[in-house]
Amino acid sequence: MGLVALPPVNNRDKHPNPRIATLHCATVSAPDSQDPIMNDDSADFSWRDIEAVVVRQQDAIAVYSNPDGDLVIRRRRAWDEDDDVWIVVAQTQIRTVIDAMEKVLTEVQSR
Repeated sequence: MGLVALPPVNNRDKHPNPRIATLHCATVSAPDSQDPIMNDDSADFSWRDIEAVVVRQQDAIAVYSNPDGDLVIRRRRAWDEDDDVWIVVAQTQIRTVIDAMEKVLTEVQSR
């Protein structure tokens, strides 16, 4: 298995926005002709087995400000979607959203 670096969400633009922070994660597995064929026991496998699934899929997420100074959280569209998903937080509410996210982070880290 190898890691593949995915391009940032905004690389399609002629002038990428340097304020966009993009998160990516992808793995690619290519069979090697020298590797022995292994039995995957797929009859006994289930994606619902939380102990077996150690890395869950993560969509690309960008965070940046728009020309009005609002916070934009953008999820890259999936293969079966026509558009990206956008959440725009008014400038006056950015601190409230960040505080709520930090509260959730603290709760998650304390588990």
